[in-house]
Amino acid sequence: MMAAGKTAQKARLNDLLHVLGEETRSEDTLFSGIATDSRRLQPGDLFIARDRAISYINDAVRAGAAGVLVDTTSISEPDICAVPLARVRDLDRKLGVICAWYFQEPANKLQITAVTGTNGKSSVSYLLAKALSAVNMPCGLIGTLGYGPVTQLKPATHTTPEPLALQEILADFCDQGIRQVVMEVSSHGIDQHRIVGLRFELVVFTNLSRDHLDYHGSFDHYAETKKKLFTDYPLKYAVINLDDPFGRDLFEGLPETINKTGYTFDRELYDSMDKQRLVLAGVSDLSIESMCISIKSPWSDVTFNSRLIGQYNAQNLVACFISLCLLGYPASDSLQRLSQSQAIPGRLEKYGRKGRPQLVIDYAHTPDALRQVLQTLKQVCKQKLYCVFGCGGDRDQGKREMMGQVADQFADCIIVTSDNPRYEEPSAIIDDIITGIRKRENLIIEPDRARAIARAIADAKAGDIILVAGKGHETYQEVAGERHHFSDSEIVKELLEVKA
Repeated sequence: MMAAGKTAQKARLNDLLHVLGEETRSEDTLFSGIATDSRRLQPGDLFIARDRAISYINDAVRAGAAGVLVDTTSISEPDICAVPLARVRDLDRKLGVICAWYFQEPANKLQITAVTGTNGKSSVSYLLAKALSAVNMPCGLIGTLGYGPVTQLKPATHTTPEPLALQEILADFCDQGIRQVVMEVSSHGIDQHRIVGLRFELVVFTNLSRDHLDYHGSFDHYAETKKKLFTDYPLKYAVINLDDPFGRDLFEGLPETINKTGYTFDRELYDSMDKQRLVLAGVSDLSIESMCISIKSPWSDVTFNSRLIGQYNAQNLVACFISLCLLGYPASDSLQRLSQSQAIPGRLEKYGRKGRPQLVIDYAHTPDALRQVLQTLKQVCKQKLYCVFGCGGDRDQGKREMMGQVADQFADCIIVTSDNPRYEEPSAIIDDIITGIRKRENLIIEPDRARAIARAIADAKAGDIILVAGKGHETYQEVAGERHHFSDSEIVKELLEVKA
């Protein structure tokens, strides 16, 4: 991460220690940046030695660190340090506060909307940021699709950046005159305290289903981590999907100090609750090209057509509509912008033309996401539905069989291939997946992802739909610790040209 950059400024170590409630030093120290990685440290930086970074204090000093911060519990720091070294209680949790202070509290100058949930974070964030840019001024986006002004995104390494990167991005938004920001908040981001130091105008909850159990250990821990975004951080508005069981519990448990609005597609549930805080929605006229969405809300009752399709996209659009209304935008303007929404990169992206198979690329990489996409495509498919997918290596192994079961339930032909195998053998991952597939006569195994896509396109006919799932917008495939260039969309477009 950058140590200084254009937002660099001189700061005093004693001022920082005072803010943190720590004892100040007899001699003060100036620093001109912050670094958490000794390899990226610039002369004059304050080096924050978290966890294993303790081992690199001497490297940081040799690189020109002006000072060092360590946790009060650290025991492996050098006996003699050539630069000032200060101890901070609970340093890891306070990193966000430190970075926010250094960058002059950029979050306080921004209206930040956070989006969390297992699936739909990227879609809601992107759609909302585009709509906010259209009705107001350029909106910043931070998430899986990238970070920056929503029309000029840079690649992201994390859905929710580390605290230093996050605060620098927010400071850069302020420098650019951006005042609205939409960001995805992952369970990792919450659990690792990456968003400490932020306050939110609005938080959206999309849904909760199995994911990241390799990290959290249990679904209960995963759920409790998500809940912390609503209970442990300042927020004004909450928008919650009530068709999700966890969402209903979350909605009922939030304090009255939070202005909360729930949305549902269930008429019976809607009739049983307080209408002042509730939105009822419905979907009709679903086709491969579009759908019609109806919304009954405290602001107005509206109906509009969208080129995005599927129940889950309807949920995403409704969440955006409510968010825009709560943020003060007229319902008519909000509706107009959302009705013009284009395909989201790597989310139900459609390729093909009349007389050819329809290709669909989607990021679905959880059992629930794959089920949602396949259910939608099954409803509009005139002939055979193909599903090309794999599962990531070194991640939750328990969901592999479940994803095989989902594909087995909805797809007419399944081609199991590689996703990002990382350090696992692709064949071992595939073996885990196919334990969930009973209809073996419709199963093809092709570990090479490009060949798997080519096989589906070669076999499919007009009226068929081919879903290529799992990687979406990604432009790489990670194998044995290395990322090689790979894009589902590039492969699909190239193969469609050849077939044409």
